[in-house]
Amino acid sequence: MRHFTILFCTLLFSNLSAQLGVIQAPFDQATQYEAVEVADNGKGWAAGTCGALATTTDGGDSWSFVDSPANLDFEAMACVPGTNCQELFLAAENYILYSTNGGNSWTTTEIESRDPDEFFFFDNDLVLHLTDEDIIWVSEDGGDSWASREIPNFPQADWTQIDQNILTSFEHNGGQALVRSSDAGMNWDTLYEHPEGFQKMAWNDAQNGLFYANNRQFFFTTNGGQDWTMGADNPFSNSRGLIGTGTSGSFHAYQFPSRLWTTTDNGVNWEDQGQYKDFGQIKDVFRNGNDIFVAVSQSAIFKSSDLGEEWTNTTPAVRPRLQGIDFMNDEVGYAIGTFSTIMRTTNGGDDWEQIQPAPLNSTFFTGYDVDAKANGDVISCWAQVPPLLSTDGGDTWVNIIPQEVLDEVNTSIFFHEELSNGREIYLGGSASVYTDDGGQNWNVVQHNAQFSPRMVHFYDDQLGFLGGTGPTLLTTTNGGESWEPLPAPFTSGEVTAFFAFSPTHFLASRGTTAAFSTDGGQTWTTDNDFPTGYDFAMDTDGILYTGGFASGNNGDVLRSVDEGETWQQIGYVCHSIRAATLTPSSNYFFVAGDGGLIARYETDLINGTRERSVAAQRLSAFPNPTQGLLTLDLSDQEDYSPVNISVFDLNGRQVLQRQEVVSQQVQLDLSQQPAGVYLVRIAGDGWLQTGRIIRQ
Repeated sequence: MRHFTILFCTLLFSNLSAQLGVIQAPFDQATQYEAVEVADNGKGWAAGTCGALATTTDGGDSWSFVDSPANLDFEAMACVPGTNCQELFLAAENYILYSTNGGNSWTTTEIESRDPDEFFFFDNDLVLHLTDEDIIWVSEDGGDSWASREIPNFPQADWTQIDQNILTSFEHNGGQALVRSSDAGMNWDTLYEHPEGFQKMAWNDAQNGLFYANNRQFFFTTNGGQDWTMGADNPFSNSRGLIGTGTSGSFHAYQFPSRLWTTTDNGVNWEDQGQYKDFGQIKDVFRNGNDIFVAVSQSAIFKSSDLGEEWTNTTPAVRPRLQGIDFMNDEVGYAIGTFSTIMRTTNGGDDWEQIQPAPLNSTFFTGYDVDAKANGDVISCWAQVPPLLSTDGGDTWVNIIPQEVLDEVNTSIFFHEELSNGREIYLGGSASVYTDDGGQNWNVVQHNAQFSPRMVHFYDDQLGFLGGTGPTLLTTTNGGESWEPLPAPFTSGEVTAFFAFSPTHFLASRGTTAAFSTDGGQTWTTDNDFPTGYDFAMDTDGILYTGGFASGNNGDVLRSVDEGETWQQIGYVCHSIRAATLTPSSNYFFVAGDGGLIARYETDLINGTRERSVAAQRLSAFPNPTQGLLTLDLSDQEDYSPVNISVFDLNGRQVLQRQEVVSQQVQLDLSQQPAGVYLVRIAGDGWLQTGRIIRQ
């Protein structure tokens, strides 16, 4: 176990002279909030992935990001009772962080823990940090030092603290048992056995509790867990969380991803409060009196001041799932997605405004593709709504395709593509339609396939590909006049992205898996180790970019200089990426995705002096992880002319940059940087090395 202190102030990032990427919407930081807590005096904290830390001083009515002590994914947080959130703990994988002065400075302790969970506080400075493993972490000095303590089994249900007791459930006799410890986890008493097992649990006080079993039944107790009575049997499919309201018999349940249920009779009857579309995925729920706070995945915190009757988004922003993005030049661009939303920028993405086309008479339509043409026209394609055209930058919109043609097509148009010969094609699943004369005449083409498209890609004005659910992959060799099926690259899922390097060499993606073909799509080779994306874009120098899937519903921003054989990570965002594009000049690469995420990457910064034909090699560095001092091994390079060394954090901020002449090794000092993961890039004359470094 390692123990160190990080002093933090607003000047820490003053040396960030450049950034690989800039998150532009909905805020300048994207996170999935994992924990929230607000004290009686109105001071509170929220913590999440990508090192996000936000604070409130007005009872959770408004929040602001503050400097984070470390670039880690925070998974747990708790204020020390009686301190009005002036003292608090954070937990990330393998780390516990502790502040006694309202976040101005932090003490960080390294532990061995992969699944952080709750913090519980007891008399005599005893603090427990609970995990989803068969150990708990114990501090007997208020958090200054920590030691591990084994417990009999892995916890199977929520951890709960009642006075000086902790409760959870362990596997027992083929089922599960509700267990209690009164001595900080050293000894455990079995309170109740259940053959199906426990999933979620909540208590209003020491006597009145409710649990949700694995067989979707609710059980309640009024005598501290000695006896349990069944309430509702399978009232809804799953419960992501339970919380007591402090009133006898009253509880809230949170169904994945964002549906709310209430009961006032100990779970016997439940009332559906409806789906909260703006919630995203519920991550944490905290109650203080009548105030309930919900932390969700899309950089949002919701508050109810009446025990869940009405909710307010205390971090208001436009948060559609963006599924298409395009630019007509470096300044003017558009993104399209759910809730009938189009986003528009006229200053290179520095600011975005929401547009809702007037022909869409509700907010429940989903946009899939937007095409920003060089002549200033904008075309948007929607499910269940005909394609729309704007000739004034998005202020007004009209239908493009005549109704009699739409009647013949008889399917939603998901994508628009303009070929180099001037042909414009509008593509649906079962049919498409094209025009060669600007819409004077239309030709309908039946696909003889039923699916929802997710991608379109044309290699030239003759060879093209259309893929989607099923998975389904169609191809045309005559510019869309007819379509034929190709063998699907995958056995399940959907084709989300496609790129043709030649008429026979293809790369396909389904979001989590990549597939390659070198025989025109007749056979495919899948590789789970290769990054995958939702859009591929190639610049004029042959560099391929994509926004890819990362575990935990996050996103990798990637580039390849060797036709997809190897990839380098150039950015990482804590939202899923659904769309990507290069500006026509190739100066900027944009990604868009869940929660209204839009991020911009400057390709000159990514590619240095734009020596783009150089394939990156893996960097050798030790020790890794490091306490700060790092040695980079360059012994396999024959040329030791001046090199450019750059270090970036996972938000794309450049935290170190220098040029020097090196021989066998070069030393770096990251001791002034917060704990976290960093990307190191060394560019020499005709060679490039990149790698990940963990700063402990």
